[in-house]
Amino acid sequence: MGPKRGKKCVETGKDRVDREQQTKNQFDPLRLEAKYPGTAILLLQCDEKPILLAAAAALAKFAGKSVENLEVLFDLDIVDSVIPLITHEDLFTRRFATKLLAEMVAIPNVRNFLLDSDYYIPHFTRVLINEEDLFMQEFSSLILSVISNDLYGAAQLLKQCSDMNFLYDRIQSPDPDVKKNALQIIYNLLQDPVATKKVIEAKNFNLEIVYALYGSPYPEIKKLALNVVRDLVRRNQDDYVQEHFRRTNGLQALLEFLNVRHSGFFTSFRMSKTRSCVDAER
Repeated sequence: MGPKRGKKCVETGKDRVDREQQTKNQFDPLRLEAKYPGTAILLLQCDEKPILLAAAAALAKFAGKSVENLEVLFDLDIVDSVIPLITHEDLFTRRFATKLLAEMVAIPNVRNFLLDSDYYIPHFTRVLINEEDLFMQEFSSLILSVISNDLYGAAQLLKQCSDMNFLYDRIQSPDPDVKKNALQIIYNLLQDPVATKKVIEAKNFNLEIVYALYGSPYPEIKKLALNVVRDLVRRNQDDYVQEHFRRTNGLQALLEFLNVRHSGFFTSFRMSKTRSCVDAER
């Protein structure tokens, strides 16, 4: 007797597929429901992208609800699990990891952790310069704006990234959050005299692109633009800044802003003055 042949399919003549053998070693999908942040943090170690993304998204949402939640996550050592993911090969994983870290950086210990290393500031700066994804730009710029919000952070940013040209590119971003964060970084740097010099000496330094933001529909951007120009002109009496302000019609831009912003007030004021004069003549 020779070896047995596999059964043939009557219609096609091909060997039948042994369905039982095919599924014997197959793992049935497991539906997970994580009810605690600690469980979700453990899932950040998972190699399966859907689980990793779901855990990162849930943690980012939880972190954004309150400062107390940030403290809970910090006590659970979430930073150690998130840091490796900011350079993950998958864009969506990088997005959620960067967003989560942007939430966590509000905690002083996390901010100090990032500042104590010479890796993170250059990393997020490179993201702002090279990454085309606006989501990544938004949260990378947010991290830099938070960690540069005191003199030590501003000094570290200056030390680890001496070229400030990228900030002038990003305040022209189509994304208002990226624009606002870049403006905030410039404003933070202007609080330090040494950093201010670097901001002014940047090749792309041009106050006209800041004046253009006076007309932004977003009050925060408008206010930051005004504050940046105010601090630059008021605190820097050197000829270069003053001449640049005059040459770019800085005073005219400010007067136009005041005219547009307060035209309704001035009209009402003039009408009330006219009415008072008429009443007095009577």
